[in-house]
Amino acid sequence: MIFNDNSELKMKNIIYVFVTTMVVILSGCTDDFLTKINPNEPVGETYYKSSVELEQGLYGVYGKLQATGLYQNRYPVLTAARSDEGFGSPQHFRIPAINSTKDEIIWLWQANYSMIWRATSLIRNAQPVVMDETLKNQIIAEARFLRGWAYFLLVTNFENVVLANENPIAESDYRSPQVAPETIYEVIEADFQFAKEHLPLSYSAEKKGRVTKGTAISGLGITYLYQRKIDLALAEFEEVMDPKYGYGLAPNYFDNFTLAGANNQESVFEVQFSNELIGRFYWSGEGDDGANSGEANYWEQIVGPGLIHNGWHELWPTQVLLNEFEKGDPRYDQSFYKPGDTWPGANGPVLFTLKGQGIDTLRSYATRKYIRTQYDQVQPNGRAGNINRKIIRFADVILLYAETLMENGQFIDAIEQINRARARAGATFGDADFPILQAADYDTKEKVFQALQHERMVELNLEGNRFYDLVRWGLDEEKIKVIAPEYNNNIHRRLPIPQLELEANPNIEQNFGW
Repeated sequence: MIFNDNSELKMKNIIYVFVTTMVVILSGCTDDFLTKINPNEPVGETYYKSSVELEQGLYGVYGKLQATGLYQNRYPVLTAARSDEGFGSPQHFRIPAINSTKDEIIWLWQANYSMIWRATSLIRNAQPVVMDETLKNQIIAEARFLRGWAYFLLVTNFENVVLANENPIAESDYRSPQVAPETIYEVIEADFQFAKEHLPLSYSAEKKGRVTKGTAISGLGITYLYQRKIDLALAEFEEVMDPKYGYGLAPNYFDNFTLAGANNQESVFEVQFSNELIGRFYWSGEGDDGANSGEANYWEQIVGPGLIHNGWHELWPTQVLLNEFEKGDPRYDQSFYKPGDTWPGANGPVLFTLKGQGIDTLRSYATRKYIRTQYDQVQPNGRAGNINRKIIRFADVILLYAETLMENGQFIDAIEQINRARARAGATFGDADFPILQAADYDTKEKVFQALQHERMVELNLEGNRFYDLVRWGLDEEKIKVIAPEYNNNIHRRLPIPQLELEANPNIEQNFGW
């Protein structure tokens, strides 16, 4: 995980040197010496000696966010393509292609449990380290938030998952049964609450991008809302609206998806990427943690059209999404490449012309988000983007706050929050095409809900929120069947448990219908 001080690069080299040194030392040791070392003892038991090792271990936890199965490329495509807003390539992301042996499913499961293991190892082994207690609790809080987020991704995607908050020692520890989703949510709430209590409001410039108190509060609000704990969610969202947390909407909508907009005022939780360390070819399953591995964002390689960094174009908008935009909404042009648009290629502007057939007609469109807007002479093949990805934007939090206000019967307040996003996008009072909403026109929950559905779909388009919104609202089958008639909410709300996991652990069961 690259922060501004290149600490992750240092961490990778430290790990590499550490492992290499241990191999050399152990290869030259006598049998008598070797008998004093327990080969089954987790490395963390002996590695964490000071605040320096704890910081370095923490970078390793953050680093899993960059895994192929998470935010480096595959997971954002999978989430968008599961809803009614995005078409994914037929061979990877549509319902008929999803099964328990699919790489994208396996990698998502593995990456999250790897993050949980790293975080839990750090949390457990930090306790005896002699250091400043405030700093120790902050490091533990960061690890606990990241662990909680990994569980949140697991429970919202697979639902029936294993609780793994104790590092395995005996063979039987690797064969724990699944637990109820409510149990997982309790763990998430506890981790986020601890993070809320011990994280700082902000960091110095060289550590910008790490999770903060505001991140934890937002995470708690989201977790409560997903469980329909409206009063608790409302309290968290109201708190994070306080200016002391430093959040706001970026002046320009598209700034959020550019290199210049990294860690701006709208960033609540953001994955840090860099293409300074390219390393080996990126295609490495759940993520390559070797000393020579890179930390680039390969989103544009996956979703960009061929004329843009030789992309594979595996995600594009549906007509449902395009039709949702109001005539005068600038976010339409800011969000999509369309036929007739140009892109700055190596030898000047390139005309954006793509064609599709049948259900793929709209493959002539592509997202503009998180795709470099200038030709990169260093990485023209697109395999090393350096734009960070915002996992939680403040606009998202504002609209979730509006949802809790609506559920609480505060319709005027809910419309006020929805208008914050619209005003930033360019809506004005009285505009015939793209107006600020008049609260008097939204005097029922049904009317406010329609406005909320619309605003979340256009504001957060193809960012991976839509599927979970539809599930939370109970509208997934109604909406998704429009573009995917085979969708069955009794089956497709949950991803299949990876077959490899079922074979390794006889105490877990496959999700219904898979």
